[in-house]
Amino acid sequence: MGSYRVCVFFTRKFRIVEPEPPEDVKDAFREYAEGGKYMTAVQLQRFLVDFQGEVGASLAHAEQIVKQALQRHHITKFARHNLHLEDFHHYLFSADLNSPIGDQVLCVFLLSSSKCMFRSNGGCGYLKKPELLMNVGPDGQVFDPKAELKVQKTLKVKVYMGDGWHLDFKQTHFDSYSPPDFFTRVGIEGVPADKKMFETKIKEDKWSPVWDEEFKFELTVPELALLRVEVLDYDMSETNDFGGQTCLLVSELKQGIRAVPLYYKKGEKLNNARLLMRFDFV
Repeated sequence: MGSYRVCVFFTRKFRIVEPEPPEDVKDAFREYAEGGKYMTAVQLQRFLVDFQGEVGASLAHAEQIVKQALQRHHITKFARHNLHLEDFHHYLFSADLNSPIGDQVLCVFLLSSSKCMFRSNGGCGYLKKPELLMNVGPDGQVFDPKAELKVQKTLKVKVYMGDGWHLDFKQTHFDSYSPPDFFTRVGIEGVPADKKMFETKIKEDKWSPVWDEEFKFELTVPELALLRVEVLDYDMSETNDFGGQTCLLVSELKQGIRAVPLYYKKGEKLNNARLLMRFDFV
């Protein structure tokens, strides 16, 4: 429960409510738990392979996820070794257990583009260019980013919800009189034809906003595309307040429902603030 003093005699109170799992999460749980109340490690492994596209996911890996999810989600020890819907949602919303991309393949879009791209190999000092930048035509033609090209891949991005800001920021950081009014900007940086930006609706007075909005990006050069994500607090009279950001290489994105951690403007990771998103290539 958060209290905001509006004047000497009036105080507004807001309850911080943990949002329930999105319908897509509920549907996935029902399908892979085969209608049961709990999901076993074997069923979770099938979910990882079929739904999340993690072809190499082993049963041992699924068992470790179950163990960690139960340990984190419950203060007391549980004898059971299966996931309830809430445990399953907790796992999906854990950025370290369910990352959208390889640990090193992350960049912050306010850094220089060279630094951003070198994050993909851990900064080892060598980064091979995509083939399209190395190919030379019979008459010496090289890649022209402004040329008209066919769509090679379509990326569908769904923004379900966000959480964790109330743990990273003071109660009055965004607004002195009420919880923040968050919205998310999702866009592509790349060749001119692929650049596009969308915004979710504004969710007023919510520390844990639920958007459940989907956007589609048609990519002509996916090898050079970066997915840009930014969360802002809407301010009618002034500049919108910054609530976190990230930038992900599209070529390294993992499909499925993923927890996306957010970062400060200079690249430091926020401890708790994150988004639950879904990525599908069609």
